[in-house]
Amino acid sequence: MKHQLIFVAAMMFSSTFAAEISLTDGRSFSNASIVSETPLTVVIKHTGGLTSVSKQQLPADLQRQHPINEAAAIDSEKKAAVAREAAIKVRQAEVEKSAKIRAQREADTASSVTAAKEDAAAQAARLALEKRRAQSALESYFLDKFSSSPGAERTVDVTIRDMRQSNGWPDRWVVTGSAVIRQYQPSSTPVNTTGMNAKQASRAEYRASKYAVETREFEADYTTGSSPPSLNVTMR
Repeated sequence: MKHQLIFVAAMMFSSTFAAEISLTDGRSFSNASIVSETPLTVVIKHTGGLTSVSKQQLPADLQRQHPINEAAAIDSEKKAAVAREAAIKVRQAEVEKSAKIRAQREADTASSVTAAKEDAAAQAARLALEKRRAQSALESYFLDKFSSSPGAERTVDVTIRDMRQSNGWPDRWVVTGSAVIRQYQPSSTPVNTTGMNAKQASRAEYRASKYAVETREFEADYTTGSSPPSLNVTMR
């Protein structure tokens, strides 16, 4: 009798946990058993693997063993909704953070470009100013260096071809260019212009005078750190 009861129990276990399960939608799973469940679904393990199905699709006997729990399903859905909302907020926060980082990076880049442009403009303005000062200093230098005879008139025109800062010396510049020295020496003997008109008289005085033009190539070290700026000129 004892052995018969054990056999019947084994048969019931086999039919409940390792039997063929036919669903209401027509699907059928052999050697199948329910391994887990949620308030609305079960997971069936069978020869083909694992399949999740709605409890409503189970046969009546299995629906009684695994009833639908509406209250638990509603609670589970609420928790899932809260989790989804939290995930959305986290994602939105990440997107906003990325947008702020990108905006800050773009602002920093724009600021760097603006600063570079302003720095370049400031350097160009300083170069133009120092170039004018260097030209004036060089013209004074050549006027003093090439002395003229008493009564002579002299002019100097300096052309700067290149001007650049010396490496490591922010107040020292290397200047290259040319100086055109023009000298006009009127005749010391009065010119007889009797009977000449103004134009003829001017030509006669010019022919009697001395006029010279000289061009000098130079390279100069121009230092603005001192007052007045210092100038060291080398003729080429």
